[in-house]
Amino acid sequence: MFTWVTVGIAIVAFRIGKWGPNIGTFVKIAVVVLFTVLFIAFLVQHGRPAGASTAADLNRAGDPEIRAVRGGRLHRRLLRGGRGAAFAGA
Repeated sequence: MFTWVTVGIAIVAFRIGKWGPNIGTFVKIAVVVLFTVLFIAFLVQHGRPAGASTAADLNRAGDPEIRAVRGGRLHRRLLRGGRGAAFAGA
C-alpha cells in the first residue's frame, strides 16, 4: 500500500511527490521502533520466554565435531585410525 501511495504522490507533482518516499521511510522506521519498544516491554514484564535460547546454547566449543576441526585430541585419534568417543556404538 505504501508503494502505491508513493507512486500516486509522485505522479501528482514532483514538488510534493519527492516527499512520498521520505514519508514512507519515516513510517517504516516508526513501525520498527514501535515493535522494538513492545518487545522490550514484553521482556521486562514477563521475562525470558520458556524454551528460549541463550548465548550459552550457541557455544559449541565442547562439541566433538568442532574439536575435530580445531585439531583437538579427537582429531589426532581419527587421523591415526582410532575410534573416538563421538563414534562410540557406531
